[in-house]
Amino acid sequence: DGLFHVSDWLPTFLDGMLDSQPLLAGHSLNGASQWGALVQADGSTPRDEVLYNIDTLGDTGKPLGYDVAALRVGRWKLITNELNV
Repeated sequence: DGLFHVSDWLPTFLDGMLDSQPLLAGHSLNGASQWGALVQADGSTPRDEVLYNIDTLGDTGKPLGYDVAALRVGRWKLITNELNV
C-alpha cells in the first residue's frame, strides 16, 4: 500500500543521503526510513500502519469530552467519534 507518514522524512533523508547507520548508532528517531521503498521498484514499505489524527479539542479550542481519532493498519481503517464520515 506504500504508506508514508510525515515522521518518515527525516529518517529517510538521513539514511539515503548521509548513509546514517553509523551516525544514528545508539539513537532512535520517530518514523521509519523509506529509502529502500523509494529506490527499489518492488513497492514494499516498512510501514503498515499510520495514525492520522487524535483530537480532543473542538473547533472553538475547548475540550470535546471525547477523542476523535483515525488509525489505519494494513487495509483496515478505524475512525472514532467522527460525525462527518
